Amino acid sequence: MKSGYLKTTPFLAYISGLLSLSIIPHQELRFLIPIIPLACCCVNLNGSPRFVQLVIRLWLIFNVFMTILMGFLHQAGLVGATNYLGTTLDNENSVKPFSLIYWRTYKPPTWLLKTYQNTYNGTDSNMVFFNKDEDDLLNADYSLIEGDYVVDFMGLEADKFIETVSRIVNTNPNERRLYLVAPDNSMMNLEENENVRFNFIELWSTKWHYDLDHFEPNKFGIKTFTPGITVYKLTQY
Repeated sequence: MKSGYLKTTPFLAYISGLLSLSIIPHQELRFLIPIIPLACCCVNLNGSPRFVQLVIRLWLIFNVFMTILMGFLHQAGLVGATNYLGTTLDNENSVKPFSLIYWRTYKPPTWLLKTYQNTYNGTDSNMVFFNKDEDDLLNADYSLIEGDYVVDFMGLEADKFIETVSRIVNTNPNERRLYLVAPDNSMMNLEENENVRFNFIELWSTKWHYDLDHFEPNKFGIKTFTPGITVYKLTQY
């Protein structure tokens, strides 16, 4: 950076924004995007031509990589999984209510189920939506819910998720259709886990999905970087 820029408005705005966001806990990197143009204003492009070319090339490579990763891979399979569920529910043409459980994904795009809702027994299915931020998912009595519902467990810890889903599956297991959508790296928590009180049968999957929010290298090592998302049918043991 040019030393002359240290007292300019772009530099001071850049530093103040960076420090302010760094003080507040649990901030995401995307919140820093607005300060990037300010930082670029403070870079000296009149120096060595080789250095300038290197910076520009690295910048282009970084942006191409991040465009592919964040634009086409991160949480990319969620739409396909929900679309598959919508088609499956349509084809089943069953009068039994259903439950869709999402774990460690972005907010489920339930609008993809609209076709099913409008054809369910000729009326709207009045689907109920629960999520971890607004509802007490761990202590809710799911047996009292008569209609269709969607539960978004978001980034809930694995042990609490397993305990709650086990309770859901074992509540009126023959009267409700249960489906789970979860990334493959998170499902490693359920493999050979004696606390899992249900069967999960794979119905649909894609590797075109990458969950960047829930890596657990301390548990699974390099396998935690496995891409993919899968739709499962849940049944009682």
